[in-house]
Amino acid sequence: MRANASDARTASPSGRTADSATRSWRGGTYRTLDEQEGKLSPAEQRFERRRRTVGLVLGPIVLAAMLLIPFDLDGNQHRLLAILGFVVV
Repeated sequence: MRANASDARTASPSGRTADSATRSWRGGTYRTLDEQEGKLSPAEQRFERRRRTVGLVLGPIVLAAMLLIPFDLDGNQHRLLAILGFVVV
């Protein structure tokens, strides 16, 4: 039996659905808390909200601290290290 091509959930030859292909194109597996509603327990939702809030506050602090700490690096390397610290947090 052949799947209807207009069906949004039709699997491609790679086994991925059209929804997952669109999600992948939009930015991988990242989903907002609204998109995850019903899939996370209340404890997981609280954890995700707190994790994102801590990252929002701590990220810029780490960036500023790493820019102010004198490392034995080139200027561009120093800035890249600070940005990497921001991204990791």
